[in-house]
Amino acid sequence: MEDGRAVIATINDVIHVPVDLSARKAWHLEQIRHDKPKMVEYNRSVPLIPMPIAKHLHVLRIESLFIRDGGDLFDDKSLKEDLRVTIRIAVDFYHFLQRLPKVISPTQHEVMYINDTIRSGYESFYHVQMLSRILEGMPKKSFRWKRYVSLTALKDEYHRLFKKLQQNNLSLQDRICCLLELVKIEMSFLAITFY
Repeated sequence: MEDGRAVIATINDVIHVPVDLSARKAWHLEQIRHDKPKMVEYNRSVPLIPMPIAKHLHVLRIESLFIRDGGDLFDDKSLKEDLRVTIRIAVDFYHFLQRLPKVISPTQHEVMYINDTIRSGYESFYHVQMLSRILEGMPKKSFRWKRYVSLTALKDEYHRLFKKLQQNNLSLQDRICCLLELVKIEMSFLAITFY
């Protein structure tokens, strides 16, 4: 323990896990001041709070697939951070959907939280989407959006694409398309649950 935080080392990062609310607030303020100036620049409606370690490792694993296939494309720190934020929101949304029972609807608080999380990543998503426009060999995508008749259908499609995103044999172009399709589903959920 160090200053009320447990320190856990991962492959390339050090994750500080807050142990109480005051430590969480201090950790978050420290991140904004020192490590995450983009969070202040973007004026996100809901700041990204520290994730549980399992989710963070999930984000790192997916991010490493992009970096492996992208070569020096992700040497730019801001693009890498935009990618990380977009992946992080995809992981959050995946875990949100996994917690939902097949019959019972999510609570209003849960829906508001995940909607705010999705909205907080608009600018990062935009930058990742712009990357897809400059990469050679990107498959042509239509502007058609799938209409989901139920939360279960949305959840099943998201789960299918999320598994595909993690496959080792995808090209960078297909992986980016898959991530963008996941964001479209997130936005569909946002539109369906907007109130």
